[in-house]
Amino acid sequence: MNNSSNPNTTSLQLEYQVIVSPEYLIAGILTTLTNLALLIFIISNKTLRTSKNATIASSLVVGILFATIYVIPQLAIFDSDGQTNMIHDFRCGMLSRFGQALYLSLNLHLITHVSEFYIQIVYPFYAKEWLRKKNITIILAVIWSTTILPPIIIQIYLEIEAMSKGGFHGRDCRRTFTTFFIITSIILAVLSIIIIIVSSFAYAHVLNITNNTIKETHKILIQLSHNSNNSCIESSRESKQLSNLKLRLKSTVQAIVIYVCYLIPLMPFLILVIYTHFTFTLRHRSPPSGLIAVLLIFQYMSYLFPAIQPIVFFMFTAEYRNQLKLCRKRATFPV
Repeated sequence: MNNSSNPNTTSLQLEYQVIVSPEYLIAGILTTLTNLALLIFIISNKTLRTSKNATIASSLVVGILFATIYVIPQLAIFDSDGQTNMIHDFRCGMLSRFGQALYLSLNLHLITHVSEFYIQIVYPFYAKEWLRKKNITIILAVIWSTTILPPIIIQIYLEIEAMSKGGFHGRDCRRTFTTFFIITSIILAVLSIIIIIVSSFAYAHVLNITNNTIKETHKILIQLSHNSNNSCIESSRESKQLSNLKLRLKSTVQAIVIYVCYLIPLMPFLILVIYTHFTFTLRHRSPPSGLIAVLLIFQYMSYLFPAIQPIVFFMFTAEYRNQLKLCRKRATFPV
């Protein structure tokens, strides 16, 4: 009696075994905490609740959803039968589609942030007009609708089809998942190339203008220091302009570092995904284990960036640092 029951008990234990991926669990929790912390910081400070920070705040919401809807339930926790690890998803891959859509949304937010940064530095006199609250709201509404509506529409279609067929079919779900994943990867690859091209030209232009202006301003300051007939007011004005230009130059260099660090892991990951799909998946061939290992490494690096991005935003944004100093002073010396 005992001998006959052991195999069944073992089989049941293996069937319902839950495996946790620690690296993705850490990435998901870290992404949630960093994005949530900066979002609360922005919302709780009245001076930061401006249209200037709307894109960053929106991207933080996307980061939180990306971690809680996709990274933790989809990549950090999955089932195992003792031999094969199975991705834990439901409703025919709904979590996967929303996760990919949110990751696409993060990239669109990144492009928007790059554009805003460029306009503020190169066209400071037009920045207030172009970056009005109404315009930013429209842009963010378009980003959210274009990324979230497709998986919603697909899910509605799949639910209607499942009701007519009496349930979901594994083959159809896998085909839908693969198609949506490849389309999203191709769009992300195109967006990444656009980011590289636009950022390269934009920041090269900003650096060139800023460097030339700093040199000219520095020459004027030297002339003013040797000319006692010039007023102190004019000298002070030029010094302030030089200081502002140096800050712009520093911000530009920091921005370049951010986007390069982001694109270095993302581009190889997207290229490998597209290459694997057209070379192996469509031909019903198994990709080499080495290729899968490299792909997973770049995937993890790409999915870890949403956790690092809020930290970078905070470190490289003087407005956030100054507000934190004010909060500390108020806590130390309450009025």
